[in-house]
Amino acid sequence: MPRLSVVVLLAVVLAALSLVPAAAAAAPKCSSHGWTTQGKLRKYTQYDAAAADIAANGGWKKLPGSKAVCGAQLLRDAFVVNSQGLTQPLYVSQLADNSAVQRIVITVPAKGRDGWMYFTSIYNALQKAGATYADIDKKKIAIISTQYMNQADADAGSARATDLLFDDVSWSDGAQGRANAGGGAQLGGDQISSYEVLDKLIVWAQQRYPNAKRVVVAGHSLGGQAVNRYSVLRKEQLDAVPVYFVAGNPASWLWMETSRPRPDANCPGVDDYKFGLSAGMVPYAMADLLRLGRDGMLRRFAGRNVVLALGDKDYGAGDPSCQASVQGRSHRNRGMLFVRSITKLLGAFPAKWSYDQVSGCSHDPMCMWASELGMLRLFRDGYPGASTRVSKNASAARRRNELDEEEQ
Repeated sequence: MPRLSVVVLLAVVLAALSLVPAAAAAAPKCSSHGWTTQGKLRKYTQYDAAAADIAANGGWKKLPGSKAVCGAQLLRDAFVVNSQGLTQPLYVSQLADNSAVQRIVITVPAKGRDGWMYFTSIYNALQKAGATYADIDKKKIAIISTQYMNQADADAGSARATDLLFDDVSWSDGAQGRANAGGGAQLGGDQISSYEVLDKLIVWAQQRYPNAKRVVVAGHSLGGQAVNRYSVLRKEQLDAVPVYFVAGNPASWLWMETSRPRPDANCPGVDDYKFGLSAGMVPYAMADLLRLGRDGMLRRFAGRNVVLALGDKDYGAGDPSCQASVQGRSHRNRGMLFVRSITKLLGAFPAKWSYDQVSGCSHDPMCMWASELGMLRLFRDGYPGASTRVSKNASAARRRNELDEEEQ
Protein backbone atom coordinates (compact mmCIF):
# COMPACT_ATOMS: atom_id res chain seq x y z
CA MET A 1 0.00 0.00 0.00
CA PRO A 2 1.42 3.44 -0.92
CA ARG A 3 2.67 5.48 2.02
CA LEU A 4 0.12 8.29 1.37
CA SER A 5 -2.76 5.80 1.50
CA VAL A 6 -1.46 4.41 4.79
CA VAL A 7 -1.25 7.90 6.26
CA VAL A 8 -4.77 8.75 5.09
CA LEU A 9 -6.13 5.46 6.43
CA LEU A 10 -4.40 5.99 9.76
CA ALA A 11 -5.82 9.52 10.00
CA VAL A 12 -9.34 8.23 9.31
CA VAL A 13 -8.99 5.50 11.95
CA LEU A 14 -7.67 7.93 14.55
CA ALA A 15 -10.45 10.39 13.79
CA ALA A 16 -13.04 7.66 14.21
CA LEU A 17 -11.50 6.45 17.43
CA SER A 18 -11.41 9.98 18.81
CA LEU A 19 -15.21 10.02 18.71
CA VAL A 20 -15.62 6.83 20.70
CA PRO A 21 -13.71 7.55 23.90
CA ALA A 22 -15.68 10.74 24.50
CA ALA A 23 -18.83 8.70 25.05
CA ALA A 24 -17.01 5.84 26.72
CA ALA A 25 -15.16 8.13 29.11
CA ALA A 26 -18.46 9.47 30.39
CA ALA A 27 -19.41 6.06 31.73
CA PRO A 28 -17.67 5.46 35.07
CA LYS A 29 -15.79 2.25 35.58
CA CYS A 30 -17.20 0.56 38.64
CA SER A 31 -17.76 -2.91 40.02
CA SER A 32 -21.51 -2.62 40.64
CA HIS A 33 -23.90 -4.13 38.11
CA GLY A 34 -25.16 -1.78 35.41
CA TRP A 35 -27.58 -2.07 32.52
CA THR A 36 -28.42 0.05 29.49
CA THR A 37 -31.83 1.62 28.88
CA GLN A 38 -33.09 3.58 25.91
CA GLY A 39 -33.94 7.18 26.77
CA LYS A 40 -35.89 9.70 24.74
CA LEU A 41 -32.70 11.08 23.17
CA ARG A 42 -30.09 8.37 23.69
CA LYS A 43 -29.21 5.27 25.67
CA TYR A 44 -28.13 5.62 29.28
CA THR A 45 -26.84 3.35 32.04
CA GLN A 46 -28.45 2.56 35.37
CA TYR A 47 -26.60 0.98 38.29
CA ASP A 48 -27.37 -1.18 41.28
CA ALA A 49 -26.45 0.24 44.66
CA ALA A 50 -23.14 -1.10 45.95
CA ALA A 51 -23.27 -4.01 48.36
CA ALA A 52 -21.94 -3.59 51.90
CA ASP A 53 -21.55 -5.94 54.86
CA ILE A 54 -23.44 -5.17 58.04
CA ALA A 55 -22.38 -6.47 61.46
CA ALA A 56 -24.60 -8.16 64.02
CA ASN A 57 -24.84 -4.87 65.94
CA GLY A 58 -26.31 -3.12 62.89
CA GLY A 59 -23.14 -1.18 62.07
CA TRP A 60 -21.44 -1.15 58.69
CA LYS A 61 -18.22 -3.15 58.56
CA LYS A 62 -16.82 -1.11 55.67
CA LEU A 63 -18.10 1.73 53.52
CA PRO A 64 -18.22 0.91 49.80
CA GLY A 65 -15.38 2.71 48.05
CA SER A 66 -15.23 4.77 44.88
CA LYS A 67 -14.87 1.74 42.62
CA ALA A 68 -18.09 0.18 43.90
CA VAL A 69 -20.30 3.30 43.86
CA CYS A 70 -20.72 4.18 40.22
CA GLY A 71 -20.11 7.83 39.40
CA ALA A 72 -18.93 8.65 42.93
CA GLN A 73 -15.76 9.12 44.88
CA LEU A 74 -15.72 8.49 48.61
CA LEU A 75 -14.11 11.36 50.52
CA ARG A 76 -13.18 10.29 54.03
CA ASP A 77 -11.45 13.36 55.46
CA ALA A 78 -12.06 16.24 53.03
CA PHE A 79 -15.09 17.58 54.92
CA VAL A 80 -14.02 18.79 58.37
CA VAL A 81 -16.90 19.93 60.58
CA ASN A 82 -15.18 21.59 63.55
CA SER A 83 -11.90 23.08 64.71
CA GLN A 84 -10.90 19.86 66.46
CA GLY A 85 -10.71 17.91 63.23
CA LEU A 86 -13.99 15.99 63.26
CA THR A 87 -14.82 14.64 59.81
CA GLN A 88 -17.85 13.28 58.02
CA PRO A 89 -17.58 10.97 55.00
CA LEU A 90 -19.16 12.08 51.73
CA TYR A 91 -19.93 10.48 48.40
CA VAL A 92 -19.42 13.11 45.69
CA SER A 93 -19.65 13.10 41.91
CA GLN A 94 -16.60 12.21 39.85
CA LEU A 95 -16.33 15.29 37.64
CA ALA A 96 -13.54 16.55 35.42
CA ASP A 97 -14.18 20.25 36.07
CA ASN A 98 -15.71 21.43 39.34
CA SER A 99 -15.80 25.00 38.04
CA ALA A 100 -18.30 23.98 35.33
CA VAL A 101 -20.94 22.83 37.84
CA GLN A 102 -24.21 24.79 37.68
CA ARG A 103 -26.31 22.76 40.14
CA ILE A 104 -25.49 20.99 43.42
CA VAL A 105 -27.78 18.25 44.71
CA ILE A 106 -27.12 17.22 48.32
CA THR A 107 -28.93 14.09 49.45
CA VAL A 108 -29.49 12.81 52.98
CA PRO A 109 -29.72 9.04 53.61
CA ALA A 110 -32.55 7.23 55.36
CA LYS A 111 -32.71 4.87 58.33
CA GLY A 112 -30.07 2.52 56.94
CA ARG A 113 -27.40 5.28 56.85
CA ASP A 114 -26.45 3.99 53.41
CA GLY A 115 -25.34 7.19 51.78
CA TRP A 116 -23.95 5.31 48.78
CA MET A 117 -27.42 3.96 47.92
CA TYR A 118 -28.90 7.44 48.00
CA PHE A 119 -26.06 8.74 45.84
CA THR A 120 -26.92 6.01 43.34
CA SER A 121 -30.64 6.85 43.39
CA ILE A 122 -29.89 10.48 42.47
CA TYR A 123 -27.14 9.48 40.03
CA ASN A 124 -29.46 7.11 38.17
CA ALA A 125 -32.06 9.87 37.93
CA LEU A 126 -29.40 12.21 36.53
CA GLN A 127 -28.37 9.59 33.97
CA LYS A 128 -31.99 9.39 32.84
CA ALA A 129 -32.39 13.18 32.79
CA GLY A 130 -29.33 13.53 30.58
CA ALA A 131 -30.81 11.05 28.11
CA THR A 132 -34.27 12.65 28.21
CA TYR A 133 -33.72 16.42 28.12
CA ALA A 134 -31.40 18.10 25.63
CA ASP A 135 -30.97 21.10 27.94
CA ILE A 136 -29.48 19.09 30.83
CA ASP A 137 -25.70 18.60 30.89
CA LYS A 138 -24.76 15.88 33.38
CA LYS A 139 -21.22 17.22 33.68
CA LYS A 140 -22.63 20.42 35.17
CA ILE A 141 -24.60 18.81 38.00
CA ALA A 142 -22.80 17.61 41.13
CA ILE A 143 -24.25 15.14 43.62
CA ILE A 144 -23.14 14.97 47.25
CA SER A 145 -24.45 12.28 49.59
CA THR A 146 -23.89 12.63 53.31
CA GLN A 147 -22.75 9.55 55.24
CA TYR A 148 -23.79 9.83 58.87
CA MET A 149 -22.00 7.42 61.21
CA ASN A 150 -22.98 6.09 64.63
CA GLN A 151 -21.37 4.13 67.44
CA ALA A 152 -22.41 0.82 65.87
CA ASP A 153 -20.37 1.72 62.78
CA ALA A 154 -17.35 2.48 64.96
CA ASP A 155 -17.73 -0.85 66.76
CA ALA A 156 -18.15 -2.69 63.44
CA GLY A 157 -15.04 -1.10 61.92
CA SER A 158 -16.26 1.33 59.24
CA ALA A 159 -15.78 4.58 61.18
CA ARG A 160 -12.37 6.23 61.16
CA ALA A 161 -10.70 7.81 64.17
CA THR A 162 -11.92 11.34 63.42
CA ASP A 163 -15.44 10.52 62.19
CA LEU A 164 -18.31 12.35 63.88
CA LEU A 165 -20.70 9.85 65.49
CA PHE A 166 -24.36 10.09 66.44
CA ASP A 167 -26.66 7.96 68.57
CA ASP A 168 -28.58 5.61 66.27
CA VAL A 169 -30.46 7.80 63.74
CA SER A 170 -30.66 10.92 65.91
CA TRP A 171 -28.87 12.83 63.13
CA SER A 172 -32.20 12.95 61.26
CA ASP A 173 -33.70 15.16 64.00
CA GLY A 174 -30.82 17.63 64.30
CA ALA A 175 -29.42 16.10 67.48
CA GLN A 176 -25.95 16.72 68.86
CA GLY A 177 -23.24 14.22 68.04
CA ARG A 178 -21.43 11.99 70.51
CA ALA A 179 -18.52 13.39 72.50
CA ASN A 180 -16.29 10.56 71.31
CA ALA A 181 -15.26 10.31 67.66
CA GLY A 182 -14.83 7.08 65.72
CA GLY A 183 -11.50 6.34 67.37
CA GLY A 184 -12.72 7.11 70.87
CA ALA A 185 -11.05 10.51 71.25
CA GLN A 186 -13.03 13.45 72.61
CA LEU A 187 -13.20 15.80 69.61
CA GLY A 188 -16.21 17.93 70.49
CA GLY A 189 -18.88 15.96 68.71
CA ASP A 190 -21.39 16.71 71.46
CA GLN A 191 -21.05 20.41 70.63
CA ILE A 192 -22.24 20.11 67.03
CA SER A 193 -25.68 19.31 65.63
CA SER A 194 -26.29 17.25 62.52
CA TYR A 195 -28.11 20.30 61.13
CA GLU A 196 -25.05 22.44 61.76
CA VAL A 197 -23.19 19.82 59.74
CA LEU A 198 -25.64 20.45 56.89
CA ASP A 199 -25.10 24.20 57.26
CA LYS A 200 -21.37 23.67 56.89
CA LEU A 201 -21.82 21.20 54.03
CA ILE A 202 -23.80 23.71 51.98
CA VAL A 203 -20.97 26.24 52.40
CA TRP A 204 -18.34 23.58 51.63
CA ALA A 205 -20.21 22.53 48.49
CA GLN A 206 -20.42 26.10 47.20
CA GLN A 207 -16.69 26.51 47.71
CA ARG A 208 -16.00 23.25 45.87
CA TYR A 209 -18.32 24.25 43.00
CA PRO A 210 -17.92 28.05 42.93
CA ASN A 211 -20.08 28.70 39.86
CA ALA A 212 -23.15 26.75 40.96
CA LYS A 213 -26.41 28.69 40.68
CA ARG A 214 -28.57 26.58 43.01
CA VAL A 215 -28.28 24.05 45.84
CA VAL A 216 -30.96 21.38 46.25
CA VAL A 217 -31.13 19.45 49.55
CA ALA A 218 -33.19 16.29 49.03
CA GLY A 219 -34.12 13.33 51.18
CA HIS A 220 -36.49 10.37 51.04
CA SER A 221 -38.17 8.47 53.89
CA LEU A 222 -36.18 9.23 57.07
CA GLY A 223 -34.05 11.47 54.87
CA GLY A 224 -37.28 13.24 53.91
CA GLN A 225 -38.01 13.73 57.60
CA ALA A 226 -34.54 15.21 58.06
CA VAL A 227 -35.01 17.61 55.15
CA ASN A 228 -38.49 18.65 56.34
CA ARG A 229 -37.26 19.44 59.86
CA TYR A 230 -34.08 21.10 58.64
CA SER A 231 -36.08 23.30 56.25
CA VAL A 232 -38.13 24.52 59.23
CA LEU A 233 -35.29 24.91 61.73
CA ARG A 234 -32.40 26.06 59.54
CA LYS A 235 -30.90 29.28 60.85
CA GLU A 236 -31.10 32.43 58.75
CA GLN A 237 -28.04 32.56 56.53
CA LEU A 238 -26.70 34.71 53.73
CA ASP A 239 -26.56 31.98 51.10
CA ALA A 240 -24.46 32.73 48.05
CA VAL A 241 -27.09 30.99 45.88
CA PRO A 242 -30.69 29.89 46.48
CA VAL A 243 -31.17 26.72 48.55
CA TYR A 244 -34.14 24.45 47.82
CA PHE A 245 -35.46 21.66 50.03
CA VAL A 246 -37.12 18.51 48.65
CA ALA A 247 -38.78 16.28 51.27
CA GLY A 248 -39.87 12.94 49.81
CA ASN A 249 -42.31 10.55 51.52
CA PRO A 250 -41.46 11.22 55.19
CA ALA A 251 -43.24 9.04 57.75
CA SER A 252 -43.98 12.12 59.87
CA TRP A 253 -43.72 15.88 59.61
CA LEU A 254 -42.73 18.70 61.91
CA TRP A 255 -46.26 19.95 62.54
CA MET A 256 -46.68 23.72 62.80
CA GLU A 257 -49.96 23.76 64.78
CA THR A 258 -50.87 22.00 68.03
CA SER A 259 -53.97 20.18 66.75
CA ARG A 260 -53.84 17.01 64.67
CA PRO A 261 -56.21 15.63 62.02
CA ARG A 262 -56.66 12.27 63.80
CA PRO A 263 -56.47 13.15 67.52
CA ASP A 264 -55.84 10.46 70.14
CA ALA A 265 -56.39 11.47 73.77
CA ASN A 266 -54.26 8.54 74.93
CA CYS A 267 -51.20 9.55 72.91
CA PRO A 268 -48.65 11.60 74.90
CA GLY A 269 -46.35 14.23 73.46
CA VAL A 270 -48.04 14.56 70.09
CA ASP A 271 -46.64 18.08 69.71
CA ASP A 272 -43.23 17.45 71.27
CA TYR A 273 -40.26 17.65 68.94
CA LYS A 274 -39.66 15.85 66.51
CA PHE A 275 -43.41 15.89 65.77
CA GLY A 276 -44.14 19.46 66.88
CA LEU A 277 -42.80 22.56 68.58
CA SER A 278 -44.27 22.48 72.10
CA ALA A 279 -41.38 20.83 73.96
CA GLY A 280 -38.09 18.99 73.54
CA MET A 281 -36.57 21.24 70.88
CA VAL A 282 -32.98 20.39 69.92
CA PRO A 283 -30.28 22.89 71.00
CA TYR A 284 -29.63 23.86 67.37
CA ALA A 285 -33.01 25.63 67.11
CA MET A 286 -33.91 26.48 70.71
CA ALA A 287 -32.83 30.13 70.53
CA ASP A 288 -34.72 30.69 67.28
CA LEU A 289 -37.88 29.10 68.66
CA LEU A 290 -37.74 31.32 71.75
CA ARG A 291 -37.06 34.40 69.63
CA LEU A 292 -39.58 33.80 66.85
CA GLY A 293 -42.28 31.74 68.51
CA ARG A 294 -44.45 29.26 66.65
CA ASP A 295 -45.93 31.84 64.28
CA GLY A 296 -42.53 33.28 63.42
CA MET A 297 -41.12 29.82 62.73
CA LEU A 298 -44.08 29.10 60.44
CA ARG A 299 -43.69 32.30 58.46
CA ARG A 300 -39.94 31.83 58.07
CA PHE A 301 -40.59 28.27 56.85
CA ALA A 302 -43.24 29.52 54.41
CA GLY A 303 -40.73 31.94 52.89
CA ARG A 304 -38.28 29.19 51.98
CA ASN A 305 -38.01 27.19 48.76
CA VAL A 306 -39.71 23.91 49.60
CA VAL A 307 -40.94 20.91 47.60
CA LEU A 308 -43.24 18.37 49.24
CA ALA A 309 -43.06 15.16 47.20
CA LEU A 310 -45.40 12.22 47.80
CA GLY A 311 -45.68 8.91 45.98
CA ASP A 312 -49.33 8.48 45.05
CA LYS A 313 -49.06 4.76 45.86
CA ASP A 314 -47.25 5.19 49.18
CA TYR A 315 -49.91 3.77 51.48
CA GLY A 316 -47.47 2.41 54.08
CA ALA A 317 -47.40 4.00 57.53
CA GLY A 318 -43.64 3.81 58.05
CA ASP A 319 -43.67 5.11 61.62
CA PRO A 320 -46.37 3.21 63.60
CA SER A 321 -46.09 5.41 66.70
CA CYS A 322 -49.23 7.19 67.89
CA GLN A 323 -47.41 10.53 67.52
CA ALA A 324 -47.05 9.85 63.79
CA SER A 325 -50.46 8.19 63.42
CA VAL A 326 -52.34 11.28 64.60
CA GLN A 327 -50.90 13.03 61.52
CA GLY A 328 -52.60 10.59 59.13
CA ARG A 329 -52.89 6.97 58.06
CA SER A 330 -49.97 6.65 55.64
CA HIS A 331 -46.99 8.46 54.16
CA ARG A 332 -49.24 9.83 51.43
CA ASN A 333 -52.15 10.74 53.70
CA ARG A 334 -49.89 12.43 56.26
CA GLY A 335 -48.28 14.53 53.57
CA MET A 336 -51.63 15.57 52.14
CA LEU A 337 -52.95 16.54 55.56
CA PHE A 338 -49.74 18.45 56.31
CA VAL A 339 -50.34 20.48 53.14
CA ARG A 340 -53.91 21.16 54.26
CA SER A 341 -52.68 22.28 57.70
CA ILE A 342 -50.09 24.68 56.26
CA THR A 343 -52.64 26.10 53.83
CA LYS A 344 -55.16 26.64 56.63
CA LEU A 345 -52.62 28.33 58.91
CA LEU A 346 -51.41 30.74 56.23
CA GLY A 347 -54.65 31.22 54.35
CA ALA A 348 -53.02 29.99 51.13
CA PHE A 349 -50.40 27.52 49.98
CA PRO A 350 -46.98 29.25 50.17
CA ALA A 351 -46.04 30.90 46.89
CA LYS A 352 -42.45 29.59 46.97
CA TRP A 353 -43.47 25.98 47.59
CA SER A 354 -44.34 23.10 45.26
CA TYR A 355 -46.51 20.12 46.10
CA ASP A 356 -46.17 17.01 43.93
CA GLN A 357 -47.78 13.62 44.08
CA VAL A 358 -45.74 11.37 41.83
CA SER A 359 -47.82 8.95 39.80
CA GLY A 360 -47.04 5.25 40.15
CA CYS A 361 -44.52 5.55 42.99
CA SER A 362 -44.78 3.87 46.37
CA HIS A 363 -42.05 4.18 49.02
CA ASP A 364 -39.21 4.05 46.51
CA PRO A 365 -36.56 6.76 46.09
CA MET A 366 -35.45 5.40 42.71
CA CYS A 367 -39.01 5.81 41.40
CA MET A 368 -39.50 9.22 42.98
CA TRP A 369 -36.28 10.84 41.78
CA ALA A 370 -36.34 9.34 38.28
CA SER A 371 -39.96 10.39 37.69
CA GLU A 372 -40.75 13.35 35.47
CA LEU A 373 -41.57 15.49 38.50
CA GLY A 374 -38.55 14.20 40.42
CA MET A 375 -36.15 15.15 37.62
CA LEU A 376 -37.89 18.52 37.35
CA ARG A 377 -37.34 19.33 41.03
CA LEU A 378 -33.80 17.99 41.30
CA PHE A 379 -32.28 19.05 38.01
CA ARG A 380 -34.47 21.22 35.75
CA ASP A 381 -36.15 23.85 37.91
CA GLY A 382 -33.94 26.93 37.67
CA TYR A 383 -31.25 25.19 35.60
CA PRO A 384 -29.77 27.72 33.14
CA GLY A 385 -31.59 27.44 29.83
CA ALA A 386 -33.69 24.43 30.85
CA SER A 387 -37.40 24.14 30.19
CA THR A 388 -39.66 23.42 33.16
CA ARG A 389 -42.48 21.97 31.09
CA VAL A 390 -43.91 18.62 32.10
CA SER A 391 -46.04 16.21 30.11
CA LYS A 392 -49.83 16.39 30.08
CA ASN A 393 -49.94 13.26 32.25
CA ALA A 394 -47.71 14.76 34.95
CA SER A 395 -49.54 18.09 34.82
CA ALA A 396 -52.93 16.38 35.06
CA ALA A 397 -51.69 14.29 37.99
CA ARG A 398 -50.73 17.44 39.87
CA ARG A 399 -54.19 18.93 39.26
CA ARG A 400 -55.92 15.76 40.45
CA ASN A 401 -53.71 15.58 43.50
CA GLU A 402 -54.59 19.10 44.54
CA LEU A 403 -58.18 17.90 44.79
CA ASP A 404 -57.00 14.90 46.80
CA GLU A 405 -56.07 17.24 49.65
CA GLU A 406 -59.73 17.06 50.66
CA GLU A 407 -59.36 13.37 51.55
CA GLN A 408 -59.24 12.38 55.23
